[in-house]
Amino acid sequence: MPSKRVGISADFPRIAHGEALNAFQRLQPEAAGELDELPVVISMRNLIVHEYFTIDARTLIQTAHNDVPALQTKLETLLKSLD
Repeated sequence: MPSKRVGISADFPRIAHGEALNAFQRLQPEAAGELDELPVVISMRNLIVHEYFTIDARTLIQTAHNDVPALQTKLETLLKSLD
């Protein structure tokens, strides 16, 4: 099993995404409303930052592989529509 420290350090990009989405929600509430996943992403960011000792590294890795690519595509589409 990978160490929690390795799992968390590998997850810093998701922390930044959670911060960015939190700001996006404040600045563009209508557009942010189109992202059903937004509360979950922000909650995941908060969990990673504030309760990192309780996180299962396997869950983070699974989320990164299974959920993040689809969310990234959705975000890219949404950002293009705001231009």
